[in-house]
Amino acid sequence: MFYYFIRALFYLPIKIFYPTKIVGRQNLINGKSILICNHTSNLDGIIIGVSLKQQISFLGKAELFRTKISHWFFTHMKIIKINRGEADITAVKQVLKLLKSGGILGVFPGGTRNSEEADEQFKNGVAMFSLKTNAPIIPMKLIKTPKIFRRNTLIIGEPFCLEQVEGEAFKETLEKATQIIKEKQQQLNIALEKGEK
Repeated sequence: MFYYFIRALFYLPIKIFYPTKIVGRQNLINGKSILICNHTSNLDGIIIGVSLKQQISFLGKAELFRTKISHWFFTHMKIIKINRGEADITAVKQVLKLLKSGGILGVFPGGTRNSEEADEQFKNGVAMFSLKTNAPIIPMKLIKTPKIFRRNTLIIGEPFCLEQVEGEAFKETLEKATQIIKEKQQQLNIALEKGEK
C-alpha cells in the first residue's frame, strides 16, 4: 500500500515537471521480469516507477540507506540495498527471492550514472539473476537526461531470455550472456537512430 500511495503522490508532479512519453508499453510483462535501463540521473528510477503501472523493486546503492528515515523509506519503497564493488550475498538472495516469487526487478546495469552519449560498461549481475531464475529481460532507454519541463521518451524493447546461452564454465556463460544483454540494449539505440532519419 505504501508503494502505491507514494507513487500516487509523485504522479502529478513528475508528469508536470518531467513529462515522459512511453513507447512500447505492450512489451511489459505482468510477472517475473528484469527491467534494464540506461542511467543518466538520480530521477531515472522515480520517473520509471511513476510512469509504469507495475510495482518495481529497484536495486539501490547502500549510501541511500544511511539514515534511519531514508532506510525506512527506501525499504518500504521496495528498493533492494546493494553494496557496490563487493559480492553482496544478502542483496543477491533478496533479488532471487523476488524474481522467483514473480516480482519485477529494475536495474541500471552500468551500475552508475553516465552521460547520454556514454557507452555503459555492463556488470554481470543482470545475467546472473536471469540465468538463475529464467526471468525475461526487458531493455529500456530514457532518450534524454531528465530536466525540468523538458519532454522525454522512455523506449521499452521486446523481452528476451538467456536460456540458450552456454559456456564451458559459469563465468564464461555470464560473460556471453552479459554481451547479449548489452547488444539488446544497443539495438534500442539503433532503432531510435533509424526512426530519426
